[in-house]
Amino acid sequence: MDPVEVSFHPDTYDRFFKPLEASHPGFLEQLVEDFRRYQGSMREELPDYFGFDAEYGSPAQIAGCIEHIHLCIPPRSFAGHKRQYDRKCRKGEPENDIALVYARGLFEHHRFCIIALLMPDAHEQGRSESLMVYLGQLGRRFRNDN
Repeated sequence: MDPVEVSFHPDTYDRFFKPLEASHPGFLEQLVEDFRRYQGSMREELPDYFGFDAEYGSPAQIAGCIEHIHLCIPPRSFAGHKRQYDRKCRKGEPENDIALVYARGLFEHHRFCIIALLMPDAHEQGRSESLMVYLGQLGRRFRNDN
C-alpha cells in the first residue's frame, strides 16, 4: 500500500485555513499528520477531535466528489467513549460546528486534498449551494487528476 499523501488545496488555503493558522499556531501541521494517520489506518486510528466522517450527497452535482469530517478545534474534543458515527457537531452551536472538507483520488486512493474548513456554523455553510458546488468542483478536479 502506498503511503498516504495529504495536501491543502492551493485555491482555498487563504480563505479557509490561514485564519486558523494565525489563531492556533501549529494546529494545521498536527491536523495533516493526524489525517494522514487516520486515513492510513483505514480510519481505525481516530484522533479525539475527529468525528463523523461522510460523503456530501447534496447538491446532487457534488455527490461522490467531496467528503467531510466533523471536527473540534483543540483543546476541545469529542467524548472518547462515543463511536465515530455519534461524534457530531451540534447545530445551534455555531462556534463549535466545524467540518473538514476533503477529496480522495479516484484511482490513487492514497492521495487526499484538504479543500476547506467550514467554520463557524458548518451546517449552515453546507446549505449554501454556490459554496458546495464550488468545493465539489475542486474535489472533482482533484479526484479526476489522481
